[in-house]
Amino acid sequence: MLPLIQLSYDVRTDEAGRADRGAAVTVFAAHLRGAAGAGTLSPVSVEFSYDDGRTWHPARDGRDGRFALSAPQKTAYVSLRAGARDSAGNTVSQTVIRAFGLR
Repeated sequence: MLPLIQLSYDVRTDEAGRADRGAAVTVFAAHLRGAAGAGTLSPVSVEFSYDDGRTWHPARDGRDGRFALSAPQKTAYVSLRAGARDSAGNTVSQTVIRAFGLR
C-alpha cells in the first residue's frame, strides 16, 4: 500500500453548510492504515481565504489540530488550503474554494 497522507476536516455547520464566524476548524493528517514507507507526520499547515482564494491567511492557533477563523465581517464563504508532510518526504496539499459559508 502506498504511504498516502489523508487530510480530514471538521467544522460545525448548520443544514445550509454555514458556520459561525468564531468557529474552529479541525484539520488532521493520517497515513492510510498499512501503508509501507510512511514516516512520522509533521504538524498540519492551514491557511484560510475569505475572497475565494485570491489571498490566503495563515490559520491561528493549531493546537490539537483546531484552527480559529478570523473572517472579516462581510465575508460570505471560507476557502481552505491545508498541507502535511512526513519524515519520509511524502506530502499532500489540498485546496477547497468555498469550503463552507458563514452566517
